[in-house]
Amino acid sequence: MNKKFLLTPSIYCADTTNFYTEIKKLQTIGINWIHFDVMDGVFVQNYGLGPKQLNDIKKHYPNLTIDVHIMGINLFNKLPLFVQADYITFHWASVKDYQEANELITIIKQQHCKVGIALDLLNDIFEISDLLPRIDLITIMAIKPGFVGQSFEPIVWQKIKKIKILKQ
Repeated sequence: MNKKFLLTPSIYCADTTNFYTEIKKLQTIGINWIHFDVMDGVFVQNYGLGPKQLNDIKKHYPNLTIDVHIMGINLFNKLPLFVQADYITFHWASVKDYQEANELITIIKQQHCKVGIALDLLNDIFEISDLLPRIDLITIMAIKPGFVGQSFEPIVWQKIKKIKILKQ
């Protein structure tokens, strides 16, 4: 497994009324990959960005890598809305079982997107170990999903250590 670790900023934390300037600032400091938060108000009690914002950003920044992070349920009907994404990441906690996860992975790949799985603070990397050969990205949540302004949860360091062990 020859993968790298990246910290990617969430564009949801930016001034959402001025994406153009916010993305320019990120690119000025060498960031060319963003995390794009989609929330459905059910999986998390908040709402996030949608397909219109994704399409507008991709139109103006076609070379910007965008990881669409869907914090939602009933994912099968949401996936077609985000075909402009480079990556689509879903939460392990939002699927019923391995079969549903495998079906989602297949559909995402058919949309010519790469696949990510997000692990919440209470999830362990070993819960998805059988899926690792099929995915391209693991998002380790450093906060509880759904709201900005939270403090980094130190438990994340242990998860990163486990992933480093799996990489070897």
